Amino acid sequence: MVTVGCADAGHDRADTVDQPAPHGDGQQTSAREVSAAKAKDALLTVTDLPTGWSAKPDTSSSAKGSLDDDGDAQCPKYAAVIRKTAAMDDISAGFVSPSGTDVVEGILPLTEPAARELVTEYSDAVTACQKMTSTTADGVPYELYLTALSFPKLGDDTFALRTTATLSGITINVDLALIRRGGALIFVVQTARGAIDTATTQDVGRRALAKMNAVAP
Repeated sequence: MVTVGCADAGHDRADTVDQPAPHGDGQQTSAREVSAAKAKDALLTVTDLPTGWSAKPDTSSSAKGSLDDDGDAQCPKYAAVIRKTAAMDDISAGFVSPSGTDVVEGILPLTEPAARELVTEYSDAVTACQKMTSTTADGVPYELYLTALSFPKLGDDTFALRTTATLSGITINVDLALIRRGGALIFVVQTARGAIDTATTQDVGRRALAKMNAVAP
């Protein structure tokens, strides 16, 4: 999944931009848990997205997370939450947007306390660590910036963050949104070279939550 960060290193604490709306807007705050089977049914398909999107079969680098060993020493809270999430069994699907960015949705069917705790852990991790130094497979060092991202409140809880890194003169931005509805935790990850349109992440997040509400009301 994500190495999450920002175009600058400042800390923009995630905001509640929209209050949760009634069920018809795809946002619902009633606590509930879903089975793995229901979560699979709730996963977006390309037909749930606007015209111009395509499916991307390989989601091996999905909404889970990866981190090299240096992360443990530099950012222990971030390393801990990434490793914790990576050890969980998620259900994921990958897509390519009309602009060419990669977007992955992942769903973790958890208990409500576990889902709530994971959102808090991501928030705490980004507060504690906003910059890391990592190394490519070829041994080239680079800096990785993380920041909380202003994002509409969807479901019961929402936390969003961005990671930015520049490699060989190319800037990579990754948006990650975590949307909790009861015990179901939806991850939406968008990866772009250069500028990234967070409105795309928001749109996919809204669609993902609306489908979750429809499949597991």
